[in-house]
Amino acid sequence: MQRHLPAAEVNQPGTEPAVCGVEGRLSEHGSPRNRAPGPYFAQIIMTHLQGNFDANNIGGIDHAVFAVRDLDAARETFGRMGFTLTPRGHHTVGSQNHCVVFGDDYLELLWLPPDLETRPFIADFLEGGEGLAALALKTGNAEAARAELHAAGLEPSAPMNFARPVHFTGGARDARFRTLDIGAGQVPCGRLFLCEHQTPELVWRPEWQRHENGATAIAAVAVLAKDVAATAPRL
Repeated sequence: MQRHLPAAEVNQPGTEPAVCGVEGRLSEHGSPRNRAPGPYFAQIIMTHLQGNFDANNIGGIDHAVFAVRDLDAARETFGRMGFTLTPRGHHTVGSQNHCVVFGDDYLELLWLPPDLETRPFIADFLEGGEGLAALALKTGNAEAARAELHAAGLEPSAPMNFARPVHFTGGARDARFRTLDIGAGQVPCGRLFLCEHQTPELVWRPEWQRHENGATAIAAVAVLAKDVAATAPRL
């Protein structure tokens, strides 16, 4: 059984308007990746991208970021759709989130306090509405991935380090991340960035990977463009 999550329009200033849609694959017969949830991943599973440059440190989809204006309302809505959500997370950079965790990817519902200045892109996005604001790709080494992007002629940002406390039965630890933007002007469908999980076992936990609606993974991402021939080479 397959169902589709709503697509969200993403317009990046200075680029062709496009729509990025996240398709959720819901299965009543286990994971489409033939892998049962947890207990957790000891390491990030990298599926290397195929393209016009060497990208040994850049993998497939890590998570999709949905920017929201009311985090409690978003949590309630996704809960009514049959998703299990993580407890509210508080990032060291000031943002807050809930996650919908699948086999080796997830959805992130992200909210910013009104006076927060550390995540300007999300704040700018929310001025135009809520929805799919960014897509993260996997990396096991943010510095090495940045070098690969530079070698390909792109202009990635320096990696940013941050964390959030994770509370679970038996204890609490900090989940730690390193992220870097690929470059806003070089992505035709919103924000694309890389995410290195330094503590993946604190994200992919079995109590958060099982969903009443049977969802097991992000099956695909669709980019809809007015000029496919012009947009495809940039991806």
